[in-house]
Amino acid sequence: MVDDVLPPVYQVYVETSIPSRLTDYHVAGKTQLSPDDIDALGTLMDRSDVRLVTSSKTLEEFKNTKEPAHQLALRVFYRLMDKVETIPHIRPTPRIIRAAGPGRPMITGPQSANDPLFDKLRQVFDADDAEHVFQAMKANSDYFLTSDYRTIIERVANRAAEVHRVCGSLKFVDPKQLLQDLPPG
Repeated sequence: MVDDVLPPVYQVYVETSIPSRLTDYHVAGKTQLSPDDIDALGTLMDRSDVRLVTSSKTLEEFKNTKEPAHQLALRVFYRLMDKVETIPHIRPTPRIIRAAGPGRPMITGPQSANDPLFDKLRQVFDADDAEHVFQAMKANSDYFLTSDYRTIIERVANRAAEVHRVCGSLKFVDPKQLLQDLPPG
C-alpha cells in the first residue's frame, strides 16, 4: 500500500498594504505596486498550493481608503479578496489578570497586559504592523505578504536576528519575492 503524500499548502498572511496599494493604482502621489508585483499576485491567486488569509484588522484599515481605485487594480483586488480567507482577529490587548487572594480568586484592580508575543513584536514593529504580524503568527502563516518596504521589509532586513528570534520561520515577502520563493506550482 502506497501512502499518498499531499503536497504542501503555504499559508500567506496578506497585510493591508497589498489591497490598499491596489486601490491607489494610478493615484498621483501614492505608493503603488509595481506591474511585476501585480502580475505575481495574479499568478499566486491561481495556485492551489497557496492559501491567502487576512484578519478583520486588514479589512478595518481598508475601510479608511478614500480615493477611487483604478479599474485594473480593482479587478485584481476583487480576485485577491475572493481567494483570501478572513481569519478571526485575535486582540493582543487587553487581557485581565486575576490574582489569587487568601482562599479565593480576586481581581487586584483593573490590570491588563498584552499578549507576551505582541509585546515582543512591538519592540521591532510599529503598533499596527506588530498587530498584523501577531495575526499572521497566531494563524500559523508561513509567509507575511506586504508591500510596506519602509516599516516592514527594510526593518526585517535590518534587524534579521531579532526578527528571527521573535517570529521564527515566518518569511516577510513582497508578491514577486513570494512567487520566486515558492516551488513551481
